[in-house]
Amino acid sequence: MNEEQKNNYHEKMREELIKFSKRQLLPALLVEMEPKTVIPECAKNIETVYLKLGFIIKKRLSRGMFEAVLPKGWYKHIPDDSLNWFYILDNKNRERASVFYKKTVQGLESGHIVFMPRHYIIIDHAVPYNPFKDNNEEHFNSHIILFIKDGVRSKAAWMFDKKIKLQNKWERNSDNKLYYEEERKVRLSLYSIGKQVLNEKFPEHNNIFKYWD
Repeated sequence: MNEEQKNNYHEKMREELIKFSKRQLLPALLVEMEPKTVIPECAKNIETVYLKLGFIIKKRLSRGMFEAVLPKGWYKHIPDDSLNWFYILDNKNRERASVFYKKTVQGLESGHIVFMPRHYIIIDHAVPYNPFKDNNEEHFNSHIILFIKDGVRSKAAWMFDKKIKLQNKWERNSDNKLYYEEERKVRLSLYSIGKQVLNEKFPEHNNIFKYWD
């Protein structure tokens, strides 16, 4: 697939995502975050989760989707660089769920939803990954940072000064084995720091129904 074909493919994916977001459809498949979120008393019943949060379910469709209405004041947001994901925000502009959607060449639709806890850990490179770029070397070789995110979009509850620059450099057309081994260790180290903060300040931080009121 050359650059032009790849761009056309990405544009098509985004068009399908936008079309889907405008319909009253939501996935019937629930996926938990890592680390595991907690959904009390309804871990395997996604319909109960939707209803508890105020969604109105009209009917369940055979292709793994609900025909559903968002709670009053809630809305969908598609990031500018997204090909498969959009967010559901509540009436206070807080991220409550992320939705993955994909349509195959044959026209088959699939998707899942992840309900967000109020506070959670994000560990990522300082330079965002850009799916539209053929070379993301700048992303891979930027610092890895940790912050704990509040449900308010693009706003961190705490920013950590802890930024780690990997000693091994990521190189295109290489297996980058040493790089990925070091990156995994750094991410685990940063996660331990963030987990300790969350446990101290929000003992039930992985419960999707807690701390929103």
